[in-house]
Amino acid sequence: MPKRRDHGQGALYELKGRGLWRGVLDDGFTSDGRRRQRYVHAKSREECIRKLRQLMQEIATGGALDHHTRVTDLADRWLQDAAGRLKPKTLQAHRSNVTTNVVPVLGKTVVSDLRPSHVRRLHVEVFSRGVGPATVAAAHRTLSAMLSYAIDEGLIVRNVAESVDIPRQAPSERDSLTRTEAQALLALGEPRWSLALLSGARDGEIRALRCSDVDLEAGRLTISWTMAEAGYKHGCRGTCAKGRRIADCANRAIDVAASLQTEPLEGRWVLVRPKAYKPRVVPLTPETIAALRDLINHDRGLCSVCSRFTLGRAPADRMSPSGPRAPGQRRTRRRRGGQFSRRR
Repeated sequence: MPKRRDHGQGALYELKGRGLWRGVLDDGFTSDGRRRQRYVHAKSREECIRKLRQLMQEIATGGALDHHTRVTDLADRWLQDAAGRLKPKTLQAHRSNVTTNVVPVLGKTVVSDLRPSHVRRLHVEVFSRGVGPATVAAAHRTLSAMLSYAIDEGLIVRNVAESVDIPRQAPSERDSLTRTEAQALLALGEPRWSLALLSGARDGEIRALRCSDVDLEAGRLTISWTMAEAGYKHGCRGTCAKGRRIADCANRAIDVAASLQTEPLEGRWVLVRPKAYKPRVVPLTPETIAALRDLINHDRGLCSVCSRFTLGRAPADRMSPSGPRAPGQRRTRRRRGGQFSRRR
């Protein structure tokens, strides 16, 4: 009878059908309470014991925990996880950074082999395309978020992106309004700018205002939503032909995280809760109240807001002023009058 292994040394047994030995070691628990286990395999018992001891030493000293997952595989897993919790604009930005910058440069590298030099190489490669520091910084933050996810999943124990400085942008030459300029702007009574000045609201928050958010009698409004442009996903549940693009799916659906509280508008535009997830009450000046009353009376019975704050229409799809592109409709890359032309 084989000698029983001591507590904390892991399990060791033979896979007779495969001609291999397997070593198993407990490594705490996952974020959802499941037990996390590490495996090693070898053709002989002695080799398996050696690998098992090496794994124990790596865990004890904070070394690599996974030697197989590559950056491109981690990116797929992380984006799939992030799709269930991030807002549409944030998710689209991360997907763009992964596809355009991170994977082309570091995709084939094993995650546990990443070093600060790899992050610096990412900076150099992205800079070489003629982009500015903001694009490089965005790619850096996306990589850092991916590595933080890998730590939570027990793949690595260190985020190497945190050891490299993010490229800094040159100081902006923009200045704030003087008191006289702010008073003159408020005196115009234009809601689009008065609300931005009084509330400090983001552009999407002002665009998301509805008639129900405005209390003209009390002279205040409540900011509780922000307007965002979401992407599309397959809504066919696997019935589309293999490799078919999302744009050609007849049942495509808006790609919004199920955990977010949203309200659909037109096309790919949706309302989501603002960044702080807390409503804000903004006072209104008499000039703004008068202008808002005229706008509401002009668009009576409608509720969503557009760029002119006419409380009437959601913005058209970004692809074209005529609205969202229908499934199967093609878009060429020829430019006519500064815009992309389209053909069916």
